[in-house]
Formats: sequence, C-alpha cells, structure tokens
Amino acid sequence: MAVALQADGKALIGGAFTLVNGVTRNYIARLNENGSVDTGFDPGSGPNLPVHTVAVQPDGKIIIGGQFTSVSGSSRVRIARLNPDGPLDVSFDPGAGADLTVVTTAIQPDGKILVVGNSSNGLNGDIVLVRYKSNGRTDFSFGLGGKVITDLRGNESANSTAVLANGKILVAGSFDSDFVLLRYNKNGSLDSSFGTNGVTVTNFDSNDADIAYSLAVQADGKIVLAGSSDYDNRILLARYKTNGAPDQTGEGGAGKFV
Repeated sequence: MAVALQADGKALIGGAFTLVNGVTRNYIARLNENGSVDTGFDPGSGPNLPVHTVAVQPDGKIIIGGQFTSVSGSSRVRIARLNPDGPLDVSFDPGAGADLTVVTTAIQPDGKILVVGNSSNGLNGDIVLVRYKSNGRTDFSFGLGGKVITDLRGNESANSTAVLANGKILVAGSFDSDFVLLRYNKNGSLDSSFGTNGVTVTNFDSNDADIAYSLAVQADGKIVLAGSSDYDNRILLARYKTNGAPDQTGEGGAGKFV
C-alpha cells in the first residue's frame, strides 16, 4: 500500500485494490480529508496491475510505479505519470519503461524522477536505481546509462527512498536480514563520506530477520528508519546521524528505539 499526501490535505493511495468505499478504482485513488473517495480524481480504467508507490510533483502531477504494464489502455511499463485530476499524462513517455518492479520513487529538486526497485542476479537480490527526466526519458548522466545497480554481495532489497535538498539520495531496505541504509551522490555513485563507503548495516539481533520499510529525514538531518522483525514480531525504529552512524541516544547500542 502506498500513500502520498497532497498540500490540500487529500491523500493519494495506491495498492492492489479495485474498489474503494464502493467506488471502482483500479489500484489508484484519491481520498478526501474525511476518508471518502474524491470523485473529482478519475483515472479511468487506470493501471492494469498493482501500484506500489505514489509521489506528487510540485505542479500536482502524480508519479506512480509498480507492477503494471499499461495505464488506461496505453503502454506504460511499471512507471507512469497522471495529471492532477487522474488521467494519464501522455507527455510523460518512459518508452520501454522500467525492467524491474518499481517499489519506491522520489521527485528530485530539479524535477527529475528517481525510481528504485529490486532485481535478481540469479542467486540474490540487488538494489537498482533509475533516473528519468521530467519528460519520462532516461537520464543517461546518472550511473551507467541511467541505471545504478548496487550489489553488496548478499541478498539486499530496497523499500524506501528520499532525495535530500543537496541532491544526495537515501535508500533504505534490508541486507541479509539486517537494516540497510545507503546514501548516493547526485551522479549515482555511493557517497563514501556516509557510513562505510556509503552503506550502513544495522544488526539488532542475530536471530532476527529485520527489514526497514520506510525512512524519514528530520529537520536536523538525522534519519529515522521504521521496520519490523519477523523473529518476535517487533516494530523497529532506528535513528542515524547525518554521517550514517547509528544515533546512540536510542535504546541499545544500535540506536534502536522499539
């Protein structure tokens, strides 16, 4: 389930649904502040498969990503943009689209669109970042041909991302059953001034399979990750300093709060 709040208090939701409060809405809908379906937002037949991520541009247009291969009958492979009132924005054309399931997106200060997903190298998963220009075309100045593949030599996956005011990119997820937090430079290279060569891994307990599902950046620049442990069904919160080091003010040596 994906949620994005608009400046007017309305909420965009994406997921695996086809009905919201009795109103037909295929995988994307907008709710009024009281929770009712906003019928002024009409995506038509919408995406043909679930939406995993929603991001709102400053101009009100809406980026969606997920498993879909078409939107309202037009080919849009896993990434698309909707107009503020719901229809597909045909001016945003990503061509062949993303070659992986999109799990999270972010709008950069310059209007470029960052897409993050996961892929398999045959044995384990890798974290993949792709950047698009505002018209949907691949930004070939990012990474290698517009794409960055991060292989930490284990099983890693991404679940959340954020773009900082300076253009650097945060990605959170899991690495071999531990929390992982990565920071990238504007060009897609890992930021060596953050964590260990751009990566911070937090092991709360050797018995846990810990996954970070979301991240938020505080006003002071510290980073909060929220996730869970499947060993004893705990909710986990962890906070990190701006350099990627765990914030020791939390409970326990790893900066864990729950």
